[in-house]
Amino acid sequence: MTVVFSEPLPPIAPEVPRQAPAFIDVDLLRRTLPAGRHRFHVCGPAVMMESLVPALSAWGVPATDILFEAFGPATVRSPLAPAVARPATPLPVRFRTSGRTIDWTGDDASLLDLAERSGIVIEAGCRAGSCGSCETRLLSGTIDYPKVPDFAVSAGHCLLCVATPATPIEIDA
Repeated sequence: MTVVFSEPLPPIAPEVPRQAPAFIDVDLLRRTLPAGRHRFHVCGPAVMMESLVPALSAWGVPATDILFEAFGPATVRSPLAPAVARPATPLPVRFRTSGRTIDWTGDDASLLDLAERSGIVIEAGCRAGSCGSCETRLLSGTIDYPKVPDFAVSAGHCLLCVATPATPIEIDA
């Protein structure tokens, strides 16, 4: 186990040394991991994710071996993620429960990001299409998944954390 703190705390006991300030980076991984192929699950502060994910790719780690997620409204888009298509004209997204309609312009990484930016609270966990906690009923329209989710989505539903609208849509949120 390697402990890394960007802002280390004082030692909790004399026998526990104070850690030097550091971030997880490829140099640290090269020094601490045994030789061989590894899968990486990157989750942390935006500054770490924005530097580590491209560095892993530059190191030669296949995109399929780099899992990337963020928690909360401070989502960071992975540089390895597929580009979000911008519609020719804004697509209305109707949030039925919230009683709001917001135009999708392609500026957000997902419908969940659009909702959160607009103050609509939606339960979400992994933000990567794996856990299903943001599964929401799709009432009308069609959606796209720039990245196919790992979670088996129920018929007539969508995962807001990885979905984008392909047409005007209405969702039960």
